[in-house]
Amino acid sequence: MTNTLPYIDVGRATHLGLGRAIGEQLRGPIRAQIEKALRLYLSHAPKPSLLPVAERIVAHGSQVFPRYIEELAGMAEAADVELHDLVLTCVEESVMTVIHQRCTTIAVAQDGNVMLGHNEDWAPGYEDSLYVVQAEMEDGRSFLSLAYTGSLPGSSVALNSDGVAFSGNSILNAHQQGLPKNLILRSQIEARTLQEFVELATIEPRTIPNNTMAVDRTGDIVNVELGLNEHAVHHVAGGFAVHTNHVLSEELKHLDTVERPCSKARRKTAKAMLAGEEATRDLVKRVLRSHERWPHSVCLHAPTNSYDEAHTVASAIVDLSAMAMSVTKGPPCEADYVTYHLKH
Repeated sequence: MTNTLPYIDVGRATHLGLGRAIGEQLRGPIRAQIEKALRLYLSHAPKPSLLPVAERIVAHGSQVFPRYIEELAGMAEAADVELHDLVLTCVEESVMTVIHQRCTTIAVAQDGNVMLGHNEDWAPGYEDSLYVVQAEMEDGRSFLSLAYTGSLPGSSVALNSDGVAFSGNSILNAHQQGLPKNLILRSQIEARTLQEFVELATIEPRTIPNNTMAVDRTGDIVNVELGLNEHAVHHVAGGFAVHTNHVLSEELKHLDTVERPCSKARRKTAKAMLAGEEATRDLVKRVLRSHERWPHSVCLHAPTNSYDEAHTVASAIVDLSAMAMSVTKGPPCEADYVTYHLKH
């Protein structure tokens, strides 16, 4: 495992051009990720039963978000892979719902310091399944994103030139036909305001529940908890916010029927560390590297290599004052953060 993630600076691009640039520069990793994903899926269902899933996603996505299907088509073309195989890889959580206690997101806003911190928790071995991409779209707006290989930008963390940064966490256990989470997250990169962010987050129908948190340069924070057909929005004007994998809103608590001790422990740790402290980059870094309440710590280390285990595969800190994103490959306690500045 190398120490840094692949970084792609696309420059100015159309949606098709963005997809092609990612596909060309990540051709080998995309093929490897598709092989990994399909091998996992086929252990649970035959491939003929997966094809209709991909076809439905392309058909529905083409109606609602044709530009993002165009990005996937460009990625598939440049990587020389089948579009339907890439689509299935992009929507892994919609196909395989296995772990529901993954990821910690924090936002802090105090004394001019505005930051978003996120630990990306997924299966061990996925440290080699992420990339960082920067691009300027045709309308002149640009973004930085940490994303999963074979997925669209926005699938983990993103910052755009309008000064909106966001990430998210898995919540609840449910599934239906609709728009996959990663298509919705890609759309949220284009939010000019937190209000637009909420409008994009709450689009229906959604294939799976999700939580998504955003902060803007003024220090306003919004958290959106999403069930399949219900949602709850919580605004925080300054201070800090923490979300893990259990429902916090009274409106949706009736949907959360599973006890989640790891999620609750991680949130308790992060809240205690942030309370009463000056909101600095070092503080955010300490929270994301914390091993308090081990094994239910913010920085997670899988005891085995099973797909069922949760492991911190990357960590990100977005500094809205500097318009920059710092990223680690693997657990942040074992790696230095590499910083990327939004150029445009």
